[in-house]
Amino acid sequence: MLTLESLTAPAFRGFFENLGVGGVQISTDGRFLQVNRRFIELTGYPREELLQMRVGDLDHPDDREPDRERWDAFLTADAEYDVEKRYVRRDGSTIWVHVTAARIPMNGEQVTIAKTVEDVTERVLATHTLREREQRLREALAVKEEFLGMVSHELRTPLTVILGLANVVAKNGSSRAQVQRTVLEIRESAEHLASLLESMLVLARVGEEAPELEPILIDRVAHRAVDRHREVFPNRKISVKVRTSTPLVDGHEPWIAQVIANMLGNAEKYSPDNGRISVIVDREGTDVCVRVLDEGRGIAEEDMPHIFEAFYRAAHAVKDSGGLGLGLAVCKRLIDLQGGEVWAQAREAGGAEFGFSLPALDAED
Repeated sequence: MLTLESLTAPAFRGFFENLGVGGVQISTDGRFLQVNRRFIELTGYPREELLQMRVGDLDHPDDREPDRERWDAFLTADAEYDVEKRYVRRDGSTIWVHVTAARIPMNGEQVTIAKTVEDVTERVLATHTLREREQRLREALAVKEEFLGMVSHELRTPLTVILGLANVVAKNGSSRAQVQRTVLEIRESAEHLASLLESMLVLARVGEEAPELEPILIDRVAHRAVDRHREVFPNRKISVKVRTSTPLVDGHEPWIAQVIANMLGNAEKYSPDNGRISVIVDREGTDVCVRVLDEGRGIAEEDMPHIFEAFYRAAHAVKDSGGLGLGLAVCKRLIDLQGGEVWAQAREAGGAEFGFSLPALDAED
């Protein structure tokens, strides 16, 4: 049977002080009676302050309630106390500790409690990092599987249309008008297929710098993009308005054309049959801006932060139309590489506005 005198004897004191782990002697009412040198180092508190503390005072706020329950069970139900939790050090930093407690019977009916405290921060953080990496890997694999499924579906659709219509044309008996309509449908599907492939290639160019930029009259690029859109969608009401006399930017023309085409395609996809699409080229300060306006259902507030994320599709988009959710992500990527900005917003009159700006090459007075 231990006695209070044996716990304070010089030999025990030397052993206790020089333990490689933190050591604490605690009374049954939770007061710290003794602390060793290693415990002082772990917590950053001087001995005098620690001896004014009680069980739980060092615990991280989020760990206090569950630890209080464990401690009560240890005292009243003879449960084991062996736990990993967080301590908040005197300087405010947080460490992870492995704490074990044991009752030590004293003379008579007295009991004291001994705790050992080991700093396990490095191991815990390494374990957390490993778990996070595993979780990210699982998420990446899930995204990959979903992406491959969507890509195979999206590529198969235009390919099936192209092959089917080509077989129709190959057969004799079609009128000249029928052949012409079929060829237009084949071209539309082929352009959709080419757009998908180009979008995936653009997003794969991580870290790639823009090619050498050159002066571009952006209104001309907009007109050509609209003309091409009209060829594919001849029934769509679409207009171009140029509200600046100096629509000159420093850019890469094929990329600007692709951005306008993608925004037109997005407007087309979500516009009603009788809806109008407007393309406006304007000047704002030192930038030339291009806006594509539609009369569709607009943009929900919850979708706004994610509009330009790759593979993101609003709930109504998944239901109403196909696609991988790449077109707008490509727009952002290409405009970023040219030093510009993109945006999207709902229109007060209904519909949506998608646009981009690039630095102008000159300054209007």
